[in-house]
Amino acid sequence: MSGQDIDYFQVVKNRLDMYVNAMSEKSGEKEPVSIIGPEFAGACGNGDDIFILMTGTKMFSAAVEGVREYLIAAHMI
Repeated sequence: MSGQDIDYFQVVKNRLDMYVNAMSEKSGEKEPVSIIGPEFAGACGNGDDIFILMTGTKMFSAAVEGVREYLIAAHMI
């Protein structure tokens, strides 16, 4: 990877699109974390690894909590 230019915004957009598509396909799920965790593990190359799945689930939960805290602090919710 050294010496290569990386378009980080495109990488983030592609990953977001991947998660949104997965959630659209599995709209019957009650909890988004049950979709995001497995998608994260699959993107990491090992959808069957429980530790990677749990890491994806935890990262998503932490991100959602961070957004919630920001919106509360900004008096938006």
